[in-house]
Amino acid sequence: MAIKKDVDRHRHPGRYILTGSADVLTVPRLAGSPAGRMEVLTLWPLSMGEIKGTTENVVDGFFEEEFPQRCRPDPDFDLGANVLAGGFQETLQRKAPRRRGAWFESYLTTILGRDIRDLSKILNLAALPRLLALLAGRIASLQNQSELSRASGIPNATLTRHMAVLQDTFLVRLLPAWSSSPGKRLVKTPMFMVDTGLACHLMGMDLAGFLRGGELAGRVFENFVVLELF
Repeated sequence: MAIKKDVDRHRHPGRYILTGSADVLTVPRLAGSPAGRMEVLTLWPLSMGEIKGTTENVVDGFFEEEFPQRCRPDPDFDLGANVLAGGFQETLQRKAPRRRGAWFESYLTTILGRDIRDLSKILNLAALPRLLALLAGRIASLQNQSELSRASGIPNATLTRHMAVLQDTFLVRLLPAWSSSPGKRLVKTPMFMVDTGLACHLMGMDLAGFLRGGELAGRVFENFVVLELF
């Protein structure tokens, strides 16, 4: 491709920025290997520090001796509102739940109708919205693929391909569980949605539903916390 040839001729980094809502390395129409010619940066939805415009390093902060003393309640922080809004720039600008919901629907339609069609040979795209909604209700929990296959009605082999493409389009993320055993770290894989606003939209959970609490609201909150560590 033209960019590859130009990069090979002129090795000056930063001249091209390629963006997209899917992992560029999985695009089948990408001509030639970009190995050694590009740096891949994954941009997740905005964190709370980014939204507030403050400098943050949550993980390092946990290990600082003065960390407990620096923790102060923020009277302006509305947990429920932030969980429901998520971290996409567009949804943060839409205060009305209905307007945010319309954006989420359009986002999913575009991802499922175009990006996933380009990335894979999945014929039954109608199964993916149902699978996403099912996964949203199981966020922050260990995934049993056989049980998920039965619940979704999707054959196990097909489900494996579906899960891969949902990760390639940055809709879900599987995180290895912490364990001293390398084998268990590979087997135990909690699943998280990349945005709590999107997860709540898929589940039909509104602010009142989140504030009522319960096991599902707790896992939504856990998903929210984990996203701050991405």
